[in-house]
Amino acid sequence: MARILNNVISVRLPAEWRSYLTSEQVRAWISEFSSQPVPLYEIPRPGFYRLSIRLSQREFAALVRAGRSISATIRGIVALHISLEPQKNRRPWLKTIFTTGFVLLTLLTPILRRVGQKSENS
Repeated sequence: MARILNNVISVRLPAEWRSYLTSEQVRAWISEFSSQPVPLYEIPRPGFYRLSIRLSQREFAALVRAGRSISATIRGIVALHISLEPQKNRRPWLKTIFTTGFVLLTLLTPILRRVGQKSENS
């Protein structure tokens, strides 16, 4: 649920979005949505990242007209743009695992071949 105070809305967003968002960026996306509304299909659940956004009356009215809760509408608008962002740094641990595996395979393959040749010769 969004808290509204003097046209400032505080909304909870998924924590993994923290590094991708600023309140100015979200406000620009809301402004774009208020000019040209689009269907919001994917609306993520609220998370632990809290973001406050100052809105104009026109932007606020557009969020109300969307037919969902204001916070759900904001999460839906942000989800439209986050999914279009490059996938960099989404799962850095996965890249680390694959890189480590590749390096280990590259380094260990010649050693394992030599061990295999020694055991055949014995």
